[in-house]
Amino acid sequence: MKPAPHALQELCHELPPALLAEHLARLDDNYFDFFQPAQIQRHLRALAGLSPAAPSAVIFEPGPGRRMACTVMAFDYPALFSLITGLMAAGGFNILAGEIFTYARRPDGAGGRRMIIDYFTGELDAEADAAGWTVEFEKSIGATIALLENGKLEEARRRVNEMVATRLAGLRLADLPVLYPVTLDLGPADGYTRLRVMAQDTPAFLFAMSSALALQDISIERVRIRTETGRITDEIDVLDRDGRPLSDPARLDRLKFSALLTKQFTYFLGHAPDPYAALCRFEHMVESIINTPACGAWADLLARPDALQELARLLGASDFIWEDFIRLQYESLLPILQPHVAGRRFAHPSAGLRRALQTELDAAGGYEEKFQRLNAFKDREIFRIDLDHILQPDIDVRAFAESLTQLAEAVIQAAADLIYRMLVERHGRPGTVAGLETVWAICGLGKFGGVAMGYASDIELLLVYNDNGSTSGPAPLSNAEFFDSFARLLAEQVRAKREGIFHIDLRLRPYGNSGPLASSLESFCRYYAPDGPAQAYERLALVRLRHVAGDPALGARVERLRDEFIYSGRQLDVSSLRRLRAKQWAAKAEPAAAPAVARAERDIPAGGGRRLDNAKFSPGALVDLEYDVQILQVMHAQHFPKLRTPRIHEALEALAELGVLAADESRELAGAYYFLRRLINGLRMLRGSARDLCLPPEGAPEFVHLARRMGYRQTPEMTPERQLRVDFGTHTATVRAFVERHFGRAALPGPPGGNLADLVLSEALPSDVSRKILRAAGFQDCRRALTNLRRLAGEAARRTAFARLAVLAGDSLKHSADPDMALNNWERFTQSLPDAAGHYALLLSQPRRLEILLGIFAASQFLADT
Repeated sequence: MKPAPHALQELCHELPPALLAEHLARLDDNYFDFFQPAQIQRHLRALAGLSPAAPSAVIFEPGPGRRMACTVMAFDYPALFSLITGLMAAGGFNILAGEIFTYARRPDGAGGRRMIIDYFTGELDAEADAAGWTVEFEKSIGATIALLENGKLEEARRRVNEMVATRLAGLRLADLPVLYPVTLDLGPADGYTRLRVMAQDTPAFLFAMSSALALQDISIERVRIRTETGRITDEIDVLDRDGRPLSDPARLDRLKFSALLTKQFTYFLGHAPDPYAALCRFEHMVESIINTPACGAWADLLARPDALQELARLLGASDFIWEDFIRLQYESLLPILQPHVAGRRFAHPSAGLRRALQTELDAAGGYEEKFQRLNAFKDREIFRIDLDHILQPDIDVRAFAESLTQLAEAVIQAAADLIYRMLVERHGRPGTVAGLETVWAICGLGKFGGVAMGYASDIELLLVYNDNGSTSGPAPLSNAEFFDSFARLLAEQVRAKREGIFHIDLRLRPYGNSGPLASSLESFCRYYAPDGPAQAYERLALVRLRHVAGDPALGARVERLRDEFIYSGRQLDVSSLRRLRAKQWAAKAEPAAAPAVARAERDIPAGGGRRLDNAKFSPGALVDLEYDVQILQVMHAQHFPKLRTPRIHEALEALAELGVLAADESRELAGAYYFLRRLINGLRMLRGSARDLCLPPEGAPEFVHLARRMGYRQTPEMTPERQLRVDFGTHTATVRAFVERHFGRAALPGPPGGNLADLVLSEALPSDVSRKILRAAGFQDCRRALTNLRRLAGEAARRTAFARLAVLAGDSLKHSADPDMALNNWERFTQSLPDAAGHYALLLSQPRRLEILLGIFAASQFLADT
């Protein structure tokens, strides 16, 4: 029962009477019955201190053991209850009971801002530090409500969602039965709509349920939380966005259905690369399917944990996939998602791909309709291949590349056939001066030629015809005009849904943009002949040339001519390639050319570092690996025909067989190549663009999303982003060491640099570069540190294993009390072990053990000696 105004004034005589009157008028009897006068006094004093500059306050009351009571007081904002419960769940606070009160709305709109008093009792997880938790929670609440005060609701939701998803991922919910049945009753209660929720208690339950309500613009006014013997009985009083109870039966049914599905889906956000995007898209999708005939089928499917897990991966994977495929045609996802859950893949098998495309074309009428169907088939099949890649962990980069390349081949062959027949109908068949039929061939180059296509790859083509002449029809054209139209129509009719995604690129033809779109065989020979005008990079590009469509005999002839031009033992102008590589670095990887950095920098937390890495153009990235493997192919293929392959993995195997590369080096380079391809696929999926390949700054949400897109998962030892950073540092150091070993360190673009792995893998790193790397890692005695690192590394396979450990150890050493002492003691310790390689393997599998070990070695010489 409410106290009399004078009694409240006596309790808080120093506070403004207007505040006390508001408190009495806008809170019901339940509030005053639940709290003792001393608690109400503390609440009022905290509420009196709220202001736009300090919009929240928290009171902690320790209980027995790990129990604690926590009261949050703040101005009211949309979705605030879900954000508070999310921060609690993310920090390991398990809510057992609670009473949540919100100032009532004034009917006339008068009065000050609405305020909340949210009281929770619960228990901290065993691993949580009680003192540290209170500090972190108060800081997190303050930062979150400050965002709300400044109108940044979406940013607040995103940040809290990320924290909860990280927490859920670490709990390994896939091994727990989290999808218990939930009973949800709705009905009127004292001017509100009351939801009575009964269920088994599961991690982040209140966050999951309240998020589902918040996403539907439902205002949570009052909550009563009770958890007994693992069973939840919660009462949630809500209003609609206009402050009215929900009364429409259809609206209530939709709310119940949507809330239950969204609550279940929330448990699988740890599987989503971008958890907040996945949650919002799921809610959008559920709202859209509620009134469709497929609603029941969706409900059955979404009751399955495996389906929810995969849908989380899918909805959080890519803005491009959501906008272009799912958002506007979610109903098409159901018939292909159901069989996928049963174990089948989305995309057509390669054996039936051309047949399926031809069936689609045969059902079309004229030329324009056939191309409409061809492009629709292409886009649909790209989507299906992307789905397999996202949802099937066993599909590696090479299999993904082969699927995309086979699709590109089928599309190019079908499109070329349609265009050629249309041009022949208009202008007659092209022939030679001698009256023979002119034949043509299409060759793939770049990633298409190398069977290495990825997400958002373009299709690099070269169209060659065998002789000059003219067509035989009533409107004749010269062969040059005919095949120029052929190439132009091919580029126009195979339409890219977005820039760079299956976009046809003809720029690698002879004479580039200055030459005709199609090349005669004579022109091809003249351009690439030993005394021809082709630049070194254009000759090197022919390593990837591969016949894909048109006349097989002409295609084979072009490949033989390619072998004669570039594999004949003539020297390649490597110096011009190095100059080009330096220009690429300056244009693509320097700060002025890196749009990702400018865009993502606002997301770096205070004190966060800034790092600029480009997956394709930075020293040791993909271009260095591809260029230099191709140069080795050109140098050695004259006497070893196995090197005449457009596929890089075959080239690496052949170089090892020839002895140019050691077997371990070939294997490590293959690992680096496929890592960099995965990274580029992840970046392109992240941004929906083929151009921006700069890694996001560490600490930015984009960097975390990228790591998850690449398949990294939270472990008790390492976050996904740390795993990505360690692998990037190790693989690029491997490539830099390869370039140095075969071409010299000067062959790398940009200023000299590297990381601790470079010191381990390099044979001849300049002393000034070594010193720069060691200083950045926190060492004072650089000479001694370098000696210790190389003694720790040892030789052969042990050195390769230690390179990754060195990158991992760099974090701990840099922040240790004495990096020099830690490294020296670690080296002494390792020398005393009978199996150093086993020690390294253990530390790689348990990075926390490495941190503890280096912490001891850095803090106390006595303990280190012991």
